[in-house]
Amino acid sequence: MDWLKIVSALMLVAMMFMLYPSLKHATKNSPDASKEDWLSVIKPLVFVVVFVIALIILVR
Repeated sequence: MDWLKIVSALMLVAMMFMLYPSLKHATKNSPDASKEDWLSVIKPLVFVVVFVIALIILVR
């Protein structure tokens, strides 16, 4: 294994350990999502999926 891959893996693990307290605090103190919040997330995701499918169909 190359030394660069080993250093990159160690840095990734270190970053995960450093971000864990912030993630724990954010999930503990975040507001509850309402139905309107979920719909505002789902609509753009559906649009992107349909757009990508249309692009795939056009390329064929």
